[in-house]
Amino acid sequence: MKRIGRLCAFLAPALIAGPDSPFNSAAVQAQPSVRPSNVWAMAREAQSDQLEKGRSYRLYEEPQQLVIILTVRHDSFEPATADQQAFTRQLLVAVRDNDDAPVAVETAGTFWRPLAVDQLARVQLDESEPLQIAPRRSIEWELRLERADGQRFATGLHTIDFSLAGPFRALRLPDGSRLGSSNSETVLTIRLGPPTNARERGRMYSLAAQEAMEERRYADAAAAAQRALDADPSGLGLGPYVVLGIASLHLDRCAEAAAALEKVFQMALTGRTAIPELLAQAYVCLGDVPNAIRILGLRDIPKAQLDAEIARRRQIVASRRRQNPRREH
Repeated sequence: MKRIGRLCAFLAPALIAGPDSPFNSAAVQAQPSVRPSNVWAMAREAQSDQLEKGRSYRLYEEPQQLVIILTVRHDSFEPATADQQAFTRQLLVAVRDNDDAPVAVETAGTFWRPLAVDQLARVQLDESEPLQIAPRRSIEWELRLERADGQRFATGLHTIDFSLAGPFRALRLPDGSRLGSSNSETVLTIRLGPPTNARERGRMYSLAAQEAMEERRYADAAAAAQRALDADPSGLGLGPYVVLGIASLHLDRCAEAAAALEKVFQMALTGRTAIPELLAQAYVCLGDVPNAIRILGLRDIPKAQLDAEIARRRQIVASRRRQNPRREH
């Protein structure tokens, strides 16, 4: 859902322990108390396939950068805050390639906060804002990793180790105490390289379709979704049909939208989703009123209201056409 968008200030390497380091015995004595609340992080690679093995991903290219999303959460009943720079500069990242050789990387990052009204939506934090994690909530730390030598990451298996012990130590509760952490280490493995079979080709195009859809590039989304279905028609589930249907509706390709969304409607439990509404709009767009009435009837809309419901969807279709007079084809 891509990717997801998807990164601003460079992060410095963690400081080596010295006289002023928190690792120095004198500094440890001055450390604030540690509360029993637990802080933890979960990592995933953006815009890639998650494989059956946990924290293992497949990316169908040799990318210039790897985009990793770290979800940071804590279990306290009070907000935890930190200075962004103090939090980010202590992150440790180690990347190893297919031959287990270290790969020097440069890392940039952006913090995102979920919106309370919609957990699927998020807002980017300004670099000057304090980092704040609300009780029983999380933030997303979107990291971009690029090779220090400017080359692409090569085909093969890459292992990425993250140590968040330093960043976690920067978090403070309102009384100044630190959060405890049961685990501050996380590891990802990412297999890179072009697709090797029909299933992987289908997945590659399906991911491209999702990314294009998130960026509202509807023509690209529809084309990629169709390529995914052509490559692996039976192994991808309904995702490409959903993208193809919605993108086609935005492009005013009414017949394609209706065919794809009808497929989803017939094969999925769609009662609590937007699919029936979108399918009804697609049939109105196509001028197929009987099928639009069929879909609306399945939603328990009284017959006396059907004419008004059809008229309302005609207005929606007409409004979309006015807003997008130069549709992509």
